[in-house]
Amino acid sequence: MPAYVEAPMSTTKIKLFAFFPLLCACVSLAQVCQAPPGTKDAASRHGIEIPMLVHGGLVFVPVRMSDGKTYSFLLDSGFENSVLDPETVRVLHLSSGDKHVEAAPGGKVESSTVSGVHRSVGGQTLAEESLTTLDLSGLSPLVGHRIDGVLGYDFFHQFVVILDYQHQRLTLCDLESFQAGRGQSVALNLDSHQPYMEAQIESSSGKLIQASIEIDTGKVDPFSLNAAFARKNGLLDNAPALLAMKGVSVRGETQAWVTRAKSLRFAGLVVKNPVMAVAEEDVDRAGGQIGYGLLKRFTITLDYGRKKAVFEPNTSLDQPFEFDHAGFVLGTGGADFSSLTVFMVIAATPAAAAGVQTATKFSPSKTVRPALSP
Repeated sequence: MPAYVEAPMSTTKIKLFAFFPLLCACVSLAQVCQAPPGTKDAASRHGIEIPMLVHGGLVFVPVRMSDGKTYSFLLDSGFENSVLDPETVRVLHLSSGDKHVEAAPGGKVESSTVSGVHRSVGGQTLAEESLTTLDLSGLSPLVGHRIDGVLGYDFFHQFVVILDYQHQRLTLCDLESFQAGRGQSVALNLDSHQPYMEAQIESSSGKLIQASIEIDTGKVDPFSLNAAFARKNGLLDNAPALLAMKGVSVRGETQAWVTRAKSLRFAGLVVKNPVMAVAEEDVDRAGGQIGYGLLKRFTITLDYGRKKAVFEPNTSLDQPFEFDHAGFVLGTGGADFSSLTVFMVIAATPAAAAGVQTATKFSPSKTVRPALSP
């Protein structure tokens, strides 16, 4: 399992994570997903279907910019707003405003504001034209893919967004006319511009702990908790083996440990024995997050207008959660990400026992994909 990727947290917002009773219901109506107004085929009852690339456990979406070229954007529900990498700003000849600093897992990040940004996805013009700049270059080598920008809260707020991980398909639906179809529905708290739901974590002793869990499409590992929350609720007491490893964010590294929960329960579903990371973070964050390693087992509908999410399990739901059997994480290098370097060796694993060292370089054949596997 690779190191996880985290989004920045704004220091200007006071987050109030109130207790919300778990509201979930089985949805049985036929889905109604019309294309948003203004699209070429606005009468379509299948929405706008866009091929999405899942690479290194992250979702990438093609975005057309003002120069008529297509750029690769990370689809990340954990970002409070969309961002542009400074190199993208330079290529597009955009001007950025004054720089400011925000808190993020691993430290602080420097950003600025860019106006007059024109983007479209699947032929649909995106409404927000004022974006934040954020240096994403440190994440690209770990993912093995260029990141020109991030689609965050403003994107999810403009459409009903359906992510079909199994078929790698993204669908955008009209907000007003949308009706959910099959799946389990759960209420969302969007106060922080991030989608939180209520869930229950079953500890190794069988105790159920209530938690606010973020649905984070920009996170690689299946499930993680804030270390302070885990300690407060006794989730590290008598836990299965704890493996020390590093987490990776837009700012730098964070200390993390890996173990398992007995189960995670949300939206009327029970996910058994998920791999669980516990991360030390100096930002104000609620209980935890779920990421690709768990989300890929569903088709997920994010309906911010109605403040709900719908989870429809696919055929991989009951597959066991496996941790990396070797015990090391690879990063990439070079303009085409073709070289491989050992980024991290996890203690008490076969890689550590074999003496594998960080910074060791490999020259893979063309058949090797420089991508991290969850």
